Amino acid sequence: MAKNKEYEFIIQDSKTQKIYDLSEIVVDDINWDSEVQNGASKLTFSYKDGYIFPNGSVVRFKYMGANIFYGFVFKISNEGGLKEVTAYDSLRYFKYKDTKVLKGHSTDKLVREIIAERPNMRVGNIRTTKYTLPNKIEDNKTYLDMIYDSIADTLLATGRKYILYDKFGFIELVEAGELKLPIVLGDKSYALGYSYEISIDGETYNKIKLAKDNKETGTRESYIVQDSKSMAQWGTLQFYDKVDENLNPAQIKEKAEKLLKYYNKEEKTFSIPALGDTRVRGGSGIYIDISELKLKQWAMVKKVSHKFNKGHHHTMDLELII
Repeated sequence: MAKNKEYEFIIQDSKTQKIYDLSEIVVDDINWDSEVQNGASKLTFSYKDGYIFPNGSVVRFKYMGANIFYGFVFKISNEGGLKEVTAYDSLRYFKYKDTKVLKGHSTDKLVREIIAERPNMRVGNIRTTKYTLPNKIEDNKTYLDMIYDSIADTLLATGRKYILYDKFGFIELVEAGELKLPIVLGDKSYALGYSYEISIDGETYNKIKLAKDNKETGTRESYIVQDSKSMAQWGTLQFYDKVDENLNPAQIKEKAEKLLKYYNKEEKTFSIPALGDTRVRGGSGIYIDISELKLKQWAMVKKVSHKFNKGHHHTMDLELII
């Protein structure tokens, strides 16, 4: 069977370890979805063949020589001979819950420990985050939530944002700036249209309430920081969280003020259908240039859905945060 020059699409049977080339039997589009700080990326595709691959089979997909996806089959269905497959990258295995004691940990140390407990996982670039997290017990939480919480704590403390993702089978933790791409997206480049939304319906808060349990008095102490101006305009949008009991009042107030500064703003998002670029993933930085809105600035890709068509078409739908 001649190989498809456009695709390299390989699957390895998890039971027999036999390797198959799917590039000539895949039908319809191949879809790859990636979202920042929302778990594993996903590959979905369909094929016509008599054999049904077992769950856990390894899927490797390349397009025009670019590494796109390395992951594992988690779901397969059969309808009238058409097999529909859903595969996730290795971050899917970080969805399981556990308990971890964090003492003197940084985000990079936490990520390395979780990977070390799973010998089959491969380590890519894990940047040193240079911030020691508050000591605490993470009880009955997913590994992803533990890591994402630590990334948020690091951002508030240092101003540096880190991105966790799977890069073709290797777990990576890098600063957001490292994912900036030399791409200009606008009405004269790449973009096929756009829609623009300004919202306070998501992660917008103008009142921060932090609580700490006082073991000596048996009470729960609250610390509140708020912005009266935006509360008068939007109403009260409250963020609540418990903090480590070892933090003193000054540290708690400082954390509350940082949270207010970060969350007390409208969320501005773009939805843009565009010509495809295989480098774009959740967390990528892209420069926006839309003359109609007089908008020229960097934006982060919150979510991207790539569509690879066998008619040599590659498009992507992006949701951007500015």
